[in-house]
Amino acid sequence: MDNPPETSPPPTSVVIIGGSNAGLGVSHALLKDLLPHAAIQVTLINPSSEYYFNIAAPRVLAYPANDPWSIPEDKYIYSIPTLFQAYPPDAFRFVEGSAERVDPVAKTVTVTLKGNSEVLKYDYLVIASGSTTASTIGKHSFQAPFKPPQPRGGGNGNGNGNDAGGDLRALIANTQAALRRAKSVIVGGAGPVGVEFIAELAEAFARRSPEEAVSEEKGVELTLLSSTAQILPLLPPKSQSAALLALETKGILVKTNSSVSSAEFHPTRNNWSVALSSGETLVADVYISATGCIPNNQFIPREWLDAQGWVDVDETLRVVENGESPCVGVYALGDISSHAARVLMRVPPQVATVVAGIKGEVLQEEAAVVPPYLAKAQWDMMFVPVGRYTGTGRVEGYTLWGWMVALVKGRDFLVGRVMAYIGG
Repeated sequence: MDNPPETSPPPTSVVIIGGSNAGLGVSHALLKDLLPHAAIQVTLINPSSEYYFNIAAPRVLAYPANDPWSIPEDKYIYSIPTLFQAYPPDAFRFVEGSAERVDPVAKTVTVTLKGNSEVLKYDYLVIASGSTTASTIGKHSFQAPFKPPQPRGGGNGNGNGNDAGGDLRALIANTQAALRRAKSVIVGGAGPVGVEFIAELAEAFARRSPEEAVSEEKGVELTLLSSTAQILPLLPPKSQSAALLALETKGILVKTNSSVSSAEFHPTRNNWSVALSSGETLVADVYISATGCIPNNQFIPREWLDAQGWVDVDETLRVVENGESPCVGVYALGDISSHAARVLMRVPPQVATVVAGIKGEVLQEEAAVVPPYLAKAQWDMMFVPVGRYTGTGRVEGYTLWGWMVALVKGRDFLVGRVMAYIGG
């Protein structure tokens, strides 16, 4: 009797949720490191087939597309499937859909795609779903995409002055057009994004032709609101003072100790009223919130989240259940993790930790060294352009010169380096 043919074991299944910097980085690294040695299938889930380099959003949104100082679309929007064309088709699969539910017992992820559902099995799960912002979802703010929008969302239905829903290109175009028409703009939040954005607006408005200008004498009123006594509260006083001077030189009114109690769009008047905690109410054609991040955690089991809604992780970035036990084969990194410094430069070392952990287990390398991700061990670094030619920031406690910030980030908002993060 003939022996039955030997069958190969199924490939190790790694499901990655989120197609931004963290998810793309892990996908590339796993495929490159494991394909020569093991059978693996990486499935990447993302609501859109396109990657949005939102670091450049302050300049992208401030300038109309036909302005010579604007950033071309092909420098900040990329096709995700195209980024993975070099890998065997049986080793990588892209799923354009939204993760709806994770079942830790069955080790499955339920995905909604174009009205249908699919259940994906995983051996390893990597959560890199990131975060969003109030402005991106149009929550008490004009809907301006500082983060990738959710295509199925379509705003929050509260009437925010922008009806583009979840279409990224439409949201960008509508934001640019609304700002171009505006006679007054309020930006709420004086962290890095708020400071960068309003400085870009000031320079964009200064480039208006006489025909476009609202008034040769007055121009556009720009107001930046800070809930704290200083802008850029995470930077040292010298950096704060440098940024404040640069903003005021551009004609921007900076109101400190001014937290926003409520913001409401009035369709009949086509403007916004912004109530401050002081009792003062401001009115502007456009109000955009630049405050904080909101975790994209709707599909994540509650026992994996900390009190603020971020995914709790240990030093190897394994997900921690109920604040106690690490989950086998489940990782989280990037914005969605409980590490507070949600900046691009922290992504590569996190990718290295996650990939080392999965690789060591898949290849059964008992002596594999998994480099822990320790937030305190990372460089303390922040670059905040204040327009194209100056800025401020810090590196390990040292305040940066304005020309240095302009050279490193202000010149092109890092679009020239995008492929170093997403190209594999």
